[in-house]
Amino acid sequence: MIIDLKFKNWMSFKEETDFSLVATSERQLKKRVPQIRKSPVLNVSPVAVLYGGNASGKTNLFKLLTFLKRMVVSPLRDEEKEFPFEGFALSQKTSANPLEVTLTFLAADNKIYTFHVILSKNAVLEESLSVVKISGETQLYYRNDNVHLDSIEKDGDAKAFARIIGKNQFFLGVAGLRVPQLRDPYNWFRNQLILIGPDTLFSGFGYMFSSKPTDTEHLATLLKQLDTGICKLDMEEISFASLPPFLESESEIKEKLNNGQSMELNFNGLRFLISKQDDKLTVKKMVSYHEDSNGNLVKFDLTQESDGSLRLIDILPAFIDLEHGDSRKVYIIDELDRSWHYLLSYHLLGIYLSHCSKASRSQLIFSTHDLMLMDQSLFRRDEMWIVERNECGVSVLCSPSCNDVRYDKDIRKLYLHGVLGGLPLFTRFGSLLEPEERD
Repeated sequence: MIIDLKFKNWMSFKEETDFSLVATSERQLKKRVPQIRKSPVLNVSPVAVLYGGNASGKTNLFKLLTFLKRMVVSPLRDEEKEFPFEGFALSQKTSANPLEVTLTFLAADNKIYTFHVILSKNAVLEESLSVVKISGETQLYYRNDNVHLDSIEKDGDAKAFARIIGKNQFFLGVAGLRVPQLRDPYNWFRNQLILIGPDTLFSGFGYMFSSKPTDTEHLATLLKQLDTGICKLDMEEISFASLPPFLESESEIKEKLNNGQSMELNFNGLRFLISKQDDKLTVKKMVSYHEDSNGNLVKFDLTQESDGSLRLIDILPAFIDLEHGDSRKVYIIDELDRSWHYLLSYHLLGIYLSHCSKASRSQLIFSTHDLMLMDQSLFRRDEMWIVERNECGVSVLCSPSCNDVRYDKDIRKLYLHGVLGGLPLFTRFGSLLEPEERD
């Protein structure tokens, strides 16, 4: 679970911004707030929703977590490569300033870690990782010009990586798998932090169809219950020549895959699974089925399905995972409600939140433009966040819980009246035509 995220000089965020998921003392919906014992943090929100106008900065928060995960899981290999980040560009004084990020999270070992980095475009200026305890913090390592191993100094692998670490690599990313004390925080970035963008397609359908067919049956049942018309999902075998044109040839894919391995391809909404066995490739395509008026199954190509139904196929596995009592995943979803009806979003969120409890360890963070979801019967005040871009182009993040908004107030109404900020500001104009085209 993400407990707190502080950052500075990231894209539209110029000043230090604090995105805290530590639950406040408010009593509303308190029973579903996870409780973390034996730590200085007692309660952590299971959900956070970001509202705001277009270009306010909501997606930039998503991109920051994507950047951190990428730099941990896939460190830059070329010493000359620059970090792919953009500082605040609307000020000459700050555009060249370093990026600063401090992320506190709960890993699978039930320990709270704080990961801190300060980056220039081509080098790590500072990096540290600490374990947070009631008695204080224990620093595992600290890095500036050199890596100081602190409490992991006796580990031989850690010493070896400290000598060869590149200036543009995270030490956690390079040493995380080999050093036991770094493995859990590394795996949190790799396996528990899941980011789903507006165009992200679900990966893992090959496993669902081959290893656990009941998973796809359950997914199809849910799709039917959610009024998509889909009552079955299946994979049908096709020839390699039937695949849409893409960069890799059949021989190149054969060389890439070992016997028994598979790869997934997504192309314009279509999903394909290519498997290799005995040096032969088998290609399967996902299809859907609807029932006609007589109850007979009619096969549909996925291109015949609506954008909302395809989005559901991609997002539903995340909600299924979140509902499992032992799930420890953190799902960050940008534009959750893209192509969805409000009632669908409300229904799925309600199901997830109804299964949250003091023992839960899953978390959902998402952005939305749907103001119908600005509802205190669904979310606590400290679970709602508003992103606003001010007159200087700087994004500011604030929660209604910081504005002394009463629990019985209509937050949606306050927002639309401009009390909470975050509204798009339009220049007054009376026509969309060019001046010379107007009557």
